[in-house]
Amino acid sequence: MLMVSPPAVPIRGADALPPHRGKVRYGPELRVLIVGGGVAGLTLAALLEQRGFTPMVVEKSSEYGDAGYVIGLWPAGSRILKGLRLFSRFCDVGVQCSHFIIAAANGDTLHSFSFEPLARRYGPLVDLSRLQLIELLRSAVDARRLRFGATVREIAETPDGLVAVFDDGTAELFDVVVGCDGIHSSVRQLAFGAVPLDYSGVTGWAFWLPPDFVPPPEVVEYWGAGKFAGMYPARNRFCAVLAVQSPANAPDPAETRIARLREAFAAFGGIVPWVLRELPAPEHMLRIDFSDLRGAQWTRGRVVLIGDAAHAILPTAGMGASLAMESAAVLAEELCRTDSKFLIACLEQYAARRRARVDRIQAQSRRLAQVMFAGNGLVTRLRDRAMKIIADEPVLDAVDDMLAERI
Repeated sequence: MLMVSPPAVPIRGADALPPHRGKVRYGPELRVLIVGGGVAGLTLAALLEQRGFTPMVVEKSSEYGDAGYVIGLWPAGSRILKGLRLFSRFCDVGVQCSHFIIAAANGDTLHSFSFEPLARRYGPLVDLSRLQLIELLRSAVDARRLRFGATVREIAETPDGLVAVFDDGTAELFDVVVGCDGIHSSVRQLAFGAVPLDYSGVTGWAFWLPPDFVPPPEVVEYWGAGKFAGMYPARNRFCAVLAVQSPANAPDPAETRIARLREAFAAFGGIVPWVLRELPAPEHMLRIDFSDLRGAQWTRGRVVLIGDAAHAILPTAGMGASLAMESAAVLAEELCRTDSKFLIACLEQYAARRRARVDRIQAQSRRLAQVMFAGNGLVTRLRDRAMKIIADEPVLDAVDDMLAERI
């Protein structure tokens, strides 16, 4: 919980508190705790270190492993890597996507959009695994700043700052605590209580397929009636996502998952039949409930949320990682020009700068989900006909506006 008095545990560095009491700390002197060592947290840590800060990052996992699925990083996010001098390595490990192909459930192509005009103006859309992006960002963070297998169980307000109590019982003092711990954020729970997620009515399973068949550098999505199959290239392998309309919290027994997916997508064409034959063991599938989060507040005092902890969006937009990296960049910028006295105003300014853009992209992702997962047969047929005749310009113009907008 967020308390107004310190917890009854020893505070690391407490012997140094009296001389600093009342002292105003500027920029890199600020004591920053980043909870969550994912894309948002590592991006923020790398940007702050670049500017002379010494943040601490705590990550509840003991190791990253190959958890997660493919990330399509738009130039909105990858431009942050340019400032970190990671962009060339990013392009080397990822796959630059050339086209976005929408197909009907039977495999017939409905429309093919070329990314080339957007890539020429802003840079490529690059697909890579979450682990590849994590390792890239991690290489830009001093290993001494990373603490694995730890998270925060309490946050207390004191005159000297925020006391964070970790799950091992230790406590440390910080000027700001940044929640970067995902859609099920523990920091958000501590600061704001329960904030409900908005479930879209769709559940999916993401998994990596063996390198027997490496598709062209194209994103291919098969849109059915209340069902969806997406194929996303990565370096020497590709990720598939199978998603269906499903009630909230529907049971998903592992022993029947493969049979259920094969039955649900039995009528699909294209490469989906091959994918169904190659399904990995259930423990190698990541379940994704298509939910988003529109929190009324992203800050409370000196606690602030970024990434999915603040503004999770539906996977349909493919913008989650890019928005998280943008938010990290904006927060790092605001922290650079404040001090401990005006820290709350700094955090509020970060939220004000980000809110309109995030809300707009969240709304777009919801509208797209309604089109992709139309369950009515008549609506589905009308959708498919519309996709055949739609011009490229309206779709590409919408993406262009998103990429051109200043953050």
